Amino acid sequence: SDLGGGGGGAAFGGALFIASGAEIEIVDSVTFTSNTVTAGFSAGDGGIGAADGADLFLMSGVNATFDIGAGKSLTFDPAIGNDDGVNFGVGLVKEGDGTLRLTGTSLFGGGILVDRGELVIDGTSNNISNIVDHGTLTVNGTVGGQTLANTGTINVNSAGVINGDVATVAGLVTVNGTINGDVYIADDGVLKGSGTITPSNNSSGAVEVFGTIAPGNSIGTLHINGDYLQGYQGTYEVEVNAAGQSDKIEISGAAFLSCGCLPGDGGNVH
Repeated sequence: SDLGGGGGGAAFGGALFIASGAEIEIVDSVTFTSNTVTAGFSAGDGGIGAADGADLFLMSGVNATFDIGAGKSLTFDPAIGNDDGVNFGVGLVKEGDGTLRLTGTSLFGGGILVDRGELVIDGTSNNISNIVDHGTLTVNGTVGGQTLANTGTINVNSAGVINGDVATVAGLVTVNGTINGDVYIADDGVLKGSGTITPSNNSSGAVEVFGTIAPGNSIGTLHINGDYLQGYQGTYEVEVNAAGQSDKIEISGAAFLSCGCLPGDGGNVH
């Protein structure tokens, strides 16, 4: 406590406190029950200090690895605390073929890596970067930062929001919720869904597809609130039913199709 005019002291770390340079690996399951941290108070007018990480607290430079085996699922409720307010250098790694579900609010300045299995974000995770190597990132809550699928899958469900740019090299991006950022689909990547993408409003902001775009989940409309560019090597997959209904891309900005429509033409469609 503080009997002067300053604020109360901070309290960091509850059940597990992981110091800088260390690592923690959680295998299959973990349970935290009724843990608390209590900050110091001030007898003056400085207020109460910060309190963070009642269950799991990570110092800067720490990676937390969750290795969830095939057929198993772990729901991790608590927010993961940190020592600097932004989790600079703190990362989360998802290993194993099972499912990890995060329902709290956590910041990972060092980013998230989904190497295998599925990571489900039901809460809020604001990061510098999210990388999906071979597994699946499913977003039902809110995710911040740049998100890349190498050969993995990104699912943005109806209530899900990604605030940041999204790209894939050879993976699948399904948008049935919202992406607020630019989207880049490389030659071997796929973009599908019936959600809404709002690219950044700078001069280069757009949805760019050099792989495959397949709007809808069956028949549906993918909404783009901005510009759309499709490279000449890109493929637009359209489903049409007997009633004449078909997939659509609804674009509020400019559409630029670099098609090479005729032999030797290399022409473009605007």
